[in-house]
Amino acid sequence: MLPLLNLVKFKGGSRRSFSIVVDFYQIHVRNFFLFGFGLCMARQLFGDNIVCHSARASLSQSYLDNKCFINGTMTTDEKFQPLVYHDYYQWVAIVLLLSAFTSYFPFSIWSRRCGSYLNELTTKIHDDASCERLYKLVEKSRGNYMFWKIWALEWYYMVHFIVHGIVFNKFFNRVWSDKGWSWTAIDTLFPESGVCNFDYINGGDLTTGKFVCLLPLNSVYRKVFWGLYVLAIFLIVLQIITFFYRVLTVIRFGNKWVNVWWVLHVAQSEAQTWESQQWIKQKWKRMIAGRPVNYIPPLMMEENGTKV
Repeated sequence: MLPLLNLVKFKGGSRRSFSIVVDFYQIHVRNFFLFGFGLCMARQLFGDNIVCHSARASLSQSYLDNKCFINGTMTTDEKFQPLVYHDYYQWVAIVLLLSAFTSYFPFSIWSRRCGSYLNELTTKIHDDASCERLYKLVEKSRGNYMFWKIWALEWYYMVHFIVHGIVFNKFFNRVWSDKGWSWTAIDTLFPESGVCNFDYINGGDLTTGKFVCLLPLNSVYRKVFWGLYVLAIFLIVLQIITFFYRVLTVIRFGNKWVNVWWVLHVAQSEAQTWESQQWIKQKWKRMIAGRPVNYIPPLMMEENGTKV
């Protein structure tokens, strides 16, 4: 699993958790939500969000459009014939921004508590002195429960995914669950046109108006939520694979060694020289075999013909 971390490894000093699930959420999922937020806001600020048609001269076009954009529209699903309310147009961008925040904030808190230990594991492992420093750190902390801490964060993101699905479903008036969580709900949620009803004053009388509105903004919403739907399928598969991988890891190494194994493999993946990688590998073999773990530089082993 650790080589897969290269898929989410960013240049420029981006912080990582060394979990493909966590890093995918706090980097790629967060960036997707931010990108969707930017697209939706740009369309709202610089394009026609909604264009409603009315033959009544008493209503200006801008007033009519703004009123229907805020109040929402209604459509009828042709298959089931229910009335579907769309009263969330102006809130979609804000919800995407909040989703980006919740995708990164837990990792930010976690990294404040565990980041210094990870830095010790991964900083400049390139010579004998740094390898010795690493071994003393691991021997003293016995892995610092890092395997369980990262798995707890992965569990949070699993719950985060489920809660997000429930919240989005409620936000969209339960259309998604009514459609069996199918991708066809996207067309129902973001139609090309709708009907807007609201009361207004006409000649001193309160009149209920019914206006047909075109919804060009929904073309952007559709693209964003198509991408979100594909992303959700990928995350479900990734979460399932990672969960079984963690379970098998615990079964293989047991509670005694699983934390040590995790931190040593993180250090080995970040080691800057081949000698350092081999040193870490040999230390791990000696530790689980119960053999004395005395520090012998790799180059000295080769020169003296020491058997490891």
